[in-house]
Formats: sequence, C-alpha cells, structure tokens
Amino acid sequence: MNITMNIKGINLILIFPMFVLMMILSGCEAPSNSGPSSSTSASAAQSGSQNSSQSASGSISTSTPTSNSTNPSTGISNVCDPFTKDPSHAGADPYHGIAGSLDYLPSNVSLKNLGPIGTVAAFQKYEIPVSAPVFLSEMSAKGVPFGPFGGILGFETQAGGYLLNNDGQNIYKDFELHLASQLQLTAADKPGLYQFEVRTDGDALLQIESGPGFSATININEETEREKDNLEVARTISEGFVNFENEKSVIPLKLDYYHLGRKKVTLDLKWRRLTVSDLIIDLLGPEASDLVKADKTEWQVVPAANFLLPTSVAENPCNITAPVTTTITQETPSEASTLTTSISFSFTSNYSSATFNCSLDGSVLASCQSPQNYSNLAVGNHQFKVFATVNGQSDPVGAVYTWSITAPISTSILSSVPAQTVTNSTSISISFTSNYSNASFTCSLDGSTPVVCTSPQSYSGLANGTHEFIAYSSANGQTDTVGANYNWTINTIPPQVLSNSNSETSSSFTINWTTNEPTTSFVQYGAGPTVNQSWPTDPTLVTNHTVTVTGLAASTIYSYTFGGTDQAGNTTSSGPYRLRTSQ
Repeated sequence: MNITMNIKGINLILIFPMFVLMMILSGCEAPSNSGPSSSTSASAAQSGSQNSSQSASGSISTSTPTSNSTNPSTGISNVCDPFTKDPSHAGADPYHGIAGSLDYLPSNVSLKNLGPIGTVAAFQKYEIPVSAPVFLSEMSAKGVPFGPFGGILGFETQAGGYLLNNDGQNIYKDFELHLASQLQLTAADKPGLYQFEVRTDGDALLQIESGPGFSATININEETEREKDNLEVARTISEGFVNFENEKSVIPLKLDYYHLGRKKVTLDLKWRRLTVSDLIIDLLGPEASDLVKADKTEWQVVPAANFLLPTSVAENPCNITAPVTTTITQETPSEASTLTTSISFSFTSNYSSATFNCSLDGSVLASCQSPQNYSNLAVGNHQFKVFATVNGQSDPVGAVYTWSITAPISTSILSSVPAQTVTNSTSISISFTSNYSNASFTCSLDGSTPVVCTSPQSYSGLANGTHEFIAYSSANGQTDTVGANYNWTINTIPPQVLSNSNSETSSSFTINWTTNEPTTSFVQYGAGPTVNQSWPTDPTLVTNHTVTVTGLAASTIYSYTFGGTDQAGNTTSSGPYRLRTSQ
C-alpha cells in the first residue's frame, strides 16, 4: 500500500512500495493515494497516550509544592543552551533556535517511589512549571554531567543565577523540557527523504506535523528497550520518512524530554538523507547490502542552522550577538527647519522584539512606541532621541534627530511722516520692519504690483483722497503674504464758511457761523479798525460754531474775523467785520 500525506508542501511517507521511493529519490513526483495512517506511527502515538493515562495503583503522601522562582537577581531569566556551556549562542542569529519551557517534580515526589505510574502521568500530576524560557541552539547533549556532580550545576539564567525548585535548590533532576522548533534545509542540504534518530537517557516524545495536529514519530518510554552499555541511552529511529521537497519546506516539530534523575543528560537528535540504497536495506534487511551500491548516508546531529524558531516566538534572546541598533525611519514634517509646532517620528531596530525609550530636548528617557508624536512645541531648536533595548541590551548611541521650529515671518509698520492719518501733505515717508533681521521687502501703493523697497519708503506728489501702503517681508524661504498696511487720506482743500451772524451786549459780542466740514473755531478782534487780539481757539471739530467774546467796552466799535482749521490742517478765515457794543 502506498500512503502519502501532503501538508504545506511536506510529504510524510510512512509505508510505500519500492518503485514510489525510487521515483521520489530520482526527483519524480510520487502518486498520491488517500488511505488510513501508518500503523507504525499510530502505535507510537498510542503508546505515548497510554503512558500518559496510566494511574497510580496506590496513594503517595505529598505536600502541596510552593511556586517556583529564580534566584533573586536583576537581569534576564532566559536560560541559554543549558547543556553545552555556550550561553551566548555565538555565531547564531535571533531567528534560529529551539524554544522551550521547563517543568520539574517537587522534591517530595520521586519517580522511584511512584510504583507503576508512568513518567508522563507523574509529571502531568505533580509537575511545577517554571516561568523562565529555555532556548537551545541544537539537540546534541551526550552524557553531559548535570548537577552537583562536577559538571554543569543546573539551569543557569542570563542573569547569572540558577533556576530553583520549591526547596530553593538548583533544578538538575526529575525535570521535563517541552521543546519546539521548525526544521528547514540550508544551502548545504539536498532536498529528499530524511529519517530521524533520537538518543536519550530518559523518556522522550518527538512529534512532527503531519496533519491538523501533531502525531508521534518517535516515542521513548519506560517500555522501550534500552542499550545497557551506553549509559542506559535509548536509541530509536523513526520508521516514517519526511520528504523535504525543496529548500523552502518547513517542518514544525515538538520534543518532550523527561529527565529521570540521572547524573548526566543525553538528548541527541540526528537525521540522515536517505538514498535508494538506504531504503532497500531498511526494507529488505542488512543482507541486502550486497545487492546495492555503497551510497548509504551517515547519521549526523541536526545542525543549529536547520532549526528555525517556532512561529509563536519572535526572536531568540540568547542569540543577540549583533549590537542593538536604532533607526529613525521617518519624521513628519521632514524639514530641518519648519513652521509646524508638531512632529511625528517612526523608528525601528535591527531586532523586531525591541522596546524603545524616547527623550525630547534632554528630558528623562521614557518608554515609547513608534510612531511617537509631539505637539504644541515652542519656537526654537529641538532634539529627539530614541534607544532600542532587547533583553536588557540597549543601543548605547540611539538615533537622534535635530530640527528647529521657526516663527512665521511677519511685517510691521513703525512710523509715518507725517504721522496723521488725514493730512494736507501730498508726500509721505513710511518706516517698516520684520521679525527676521535678514528680511527683504517689497512694497505696494494703492494696489500696485509690489516692487523691491527698503525702509523708509517715500512717496510725493500724491493726489487728494484715500491711500493704502502695504509692505511684505521675506526671509529664509518664507514670505509674509499678508504684509503690513498703512492707510491715510490727503485733503488739500480749505473749509468753506456757509453762513454767519452776530449779536452784542454792552460788554460782549457773539459770533455764529457754519462750515462745510468740521473745523476748529477761532475769533480774532480789536477796537476800531485794528484786529490785534485773539480769543482762545476751541479745538473741537464741528460744523456749527459759536464764540462769545467778553470784557469789552460799552458803545465801542470792534473789528473781528472768524474761521477754523480742518483735520487735514487746511484753514479758512472770514472778515474783517465791524460791530458796536451797546450802551
């Protein structure tokens, strides 16, 4: 029977005839038939399930364990390559590795005293989870001394401490690792069929994605026959084959490893690319070696470069080998000098899991996210800084952006000569300025096209009527499009007296008159034919005028004139006239 399952471009081939294998190995596409799953793989999964569901035949006395913790120290609690003495993962990148979590049995629970209860069942019942993530570069531990036996003392964290159990002791035995990764070929690997081998000193369950979930491909438990001459290491080869159709094929896998209290750790995952010879020998037995050419491939440890992090993990914090850098990708507005009092910054890091701290104008660094926005900023120079941090490692330099906010350019009128807004002068001189000392100007009179000018700007020979002057300033690429204006009126026509009358007493006389425009009121007078005295002028601008002159002699002839000056400075005068005071 030929059974092929095609999931996401990966064929998991379990049992198949010889001609199909040869077609696949030769690069031809094998025929696909639907059918039940392989009994080999199914029985392995069933064995693990049965192992997990075992129950204790008798009761044991345990106390409720306390929650686990790490050593009280600052820093990161990640555990990096606990079995290889390579906590830096030198040479790796942050997207490769094997991610996992750790559980352990409390000190008052011993697998040796649990009777017929299975290892998996024991952990499911009594295990205590540890919060610190565990990362491996590869699975290649072979008899590594682990614990207080002259080797590695336990699970050392990046902070420099060790993971502790509920009794405050280093965790080094009776623990379980839940590991996950994705396998992908590198340029050094050839597509084809691959087979896996697991060597371990404890129980292990390797699962590979072959459908909607995971199914067991290798299951090592207490029922597995162990090699007594190799530190009780169980060696199991997968009976299924995985077809990497091309270098982009990705295989998610899980591996649960149960350490059973030994003084050393062995966890070794190997693979080999199968040839036709391998398949013939595997199917027909060792005696078939003489029937095929010697092109068998050797088992090798799966290299670190073939392990991609599972999709649920963004980066491997143990592989932060390149310096953390920060980059400002965009600033809006982007001008180094701007009128805008708000700004927005977008930034990133060479590590996607980075967090950021920002500072504006030397303020204390504070947590921030991209984009970072600021508004209502003052006119002047500004500086923005952002620093990326990844697992406690910070960019010491950060990214910096410096810009300035400039005030909008404006123009103002300083003075005019004459200063009156209504005048009888047909010339004028106007002074003006800008809030930018390096500004240049253009000027317009009465709506004419603006022309280059300097302050003061003078005009002469102007006609009667209303006039408007506008000055515009420009500097540093800005132009005041509104400008500053000055309006005034020229009037050179004297006022006119429209009517007049007078009345007398023995010691005074009163003059009444009207004008065609508002003017002041003045009267000049004198005894006899001479006009040599002035009555105080009334500065009020009116068109109906009344002035009474007092302190006169009775029955005396007086001569007088009257008039006024309008707002523009034009003066009118009427007279002289004569009158006699009464007796």
